[in-house]
Amino acid sequence: MTTLQQQIKLAAQLYEARDAAKTVLGDRYGKVVAEIGAGLTRVAERSNKSALSVAINAARGTSGMDTIIILAAAVELAEPSEVSP
Repeated sequence: MTTLQQQIKLAAQLYEARDAAKTVLGDRYGKVVAEIGAGLTRVAERSNKSALSVAINAARGTSGMDTIIILAAAVELAEPSEVSP
């Protein structure tokens, strides 16, 4: 698999995570991902890494919905959907 194919596959998985988090969290989605996104941003700035890199690393230490919500927050930082916190 080429690097481009890997990136496309990862992007699709990230968007799926965002859709799943929206479904599970419902009206709480905006607030929850905004809080997690702020944390990801702080860690990324301190460590001089991207928020996505920080999110992927953090998600590796979790499972289930925690993983999905962390990745959804990273997607929101990169490409915000129309939700209100």
